[in-house]
Amino acid sequence: MNLLKPLAIFTFVFLFYQNISAQQRVWTLRECIDFAMDNNVSIKQGNLGLEATKIVSQQAKLSYIPDGGIQSGYQLSMGRSLDPTTYNFIENTYVNSTNISANIGTTIFDGFRKYYTVKRSLSEIKVSEIEVEVLKNNISLSITRFYYNILLNKEVIASIENQINISNASIAKMSRLVEEGAAPDEQLQNLLMQQQNEIYSLTESKGMLQASIVDLCSLLNIDNTDGFDIIQDDDTDMYLENSIENIINSAMTLPQIEVVNQKLLSAKYAIKIAKSDLYPSLSFNSSYSSSYSSTRRQVAFDENGTPIIVDGAIAYKNYPFINQIYDNRTAIFGFNLNIPILSAFHVKKKIQLSRNNFKQLQYEVQNVEKNVKDEVRKLYIDVQTAKEKYSTSMAAVDHGTKIVSYAENKLNNGLTTITDYIIAKNNILISEAQLSRAKYEYLLKLKILKFYYTQCIY
Repeated sequence: MNLLKPLAIFTFVFLFYQNISAQQRVWTLRECIDFAMDNNVSIKQGNLGLEATKIVSQQAKLSYIPDGGIQSGYQLSMGRSLDPTTYNFIENTYVNSTNISANIGTTIFDGFRKYYTVKRSLSEIKVSEIEVEVLKNNISLSITRFYYNILLNKEVIASIENQINISNASIAKMSRLVEEGAAPDEQLQNLLMQQQNEIYSLTESKGMLQASIVDLCSLLNIDNTDGFDIIQDDDTDMYLENSIENIINSAMTLPQIEVVNQKLLSAKYAIKIAKSDLYPSLSFNSSYSSSYSSTRRQVAFDENGTPIIVDGAIAYKNYPFINQIYDNRTAIFGFNLNIPILSAFHVKKKIQLSRNNFKQLQYEVQNVEKNVKDEVRKLYIDVQTAKEKYSTSMAAVDHGTKIVSYAENKLNNGLTTITDYIIAKNNILISEAQLSRAKYEYLLKLKILKFYYTQCIY
């Protein structure tokens, strides 16, 4: 008891500091995915499901072991009772009886049911293993999406903050001009309105950033998001070197395709299991038993082996427990043959259902392969489109930056209106937001497309 209390305190402190460390560290994409593999609740559930499948397989293998056991019973009878050792009725007396037995039985032939059940259980283990891999891949892709969404929101926030700083500088200049009477107050108010609009956008973007962090932390199974932060992924390669044909060929080995093929194999074994009920079954069983009764007596013999006679009747003596158990031994050996006749109609329907399920899975294999191919083709086009959008957005930001600079100089020299300046600032803010979205859309889609080729996020 004294040892448990310090151990509990140590465990609590360890978990507490581990959670604090997880909140305060700066995460890379690789670290996020690795952490989720050990802590995500869905993955933990998937691993438990895999363990359950393994247990079912072990049960199937144990079916080859013969059934056997030992039984023993005690009974007290009063009144008119049946002696279990002589099968004679005894009136108005107490009868103590004991029986002991051991039995063993096994199936000799069952149409190979046990064999194919074991085969199917091993196939189901493979299915569960691949399903866990599919789950891990899906979670990794979701983490990647949330990760890049956080980076996008952070970049948008930085862009807005930069525009706010520019607005603050413009407001400071305009305030001096208004105080000196060199500019009307209307221009200052327009700049202040523009500043508030930018602050509004900043607040909105910060809310979107926090929502993205919550989504990512949910997959990592981190409750407290305070202090959680990420850094830019090291893999910033923005070039695609593989053809779409190579990517599709590689994608055909993805776990989601492998799992339906494995389910197809399992369904094939299910058909063989159903067919096994059409065959006769042969089983063997044996038992060994004995019994004891307190009312049973043993003939008394003299030294010469002659029964002792008392008052003209044969004399009896007590029949010891050990002697009765030894003398009442019974051994039974038997074979049971079961030939299905009328039940064959029911079995044939089971076979039809199994074959129907097998055909459905064949179509599912084709459907999954088609969906993966279509997804790769669509993603390949999306990557090309996102690349063009990214290139166009960079050019737009470059032009917009120059326009804002020109507009600011003209405004300071009184060569343009405040409205034109605000329009230029709004346009650059929109262009920078579009550039950020195009950049991370391209990076995300490119990384997912590379995943189809390499089957690895990083």
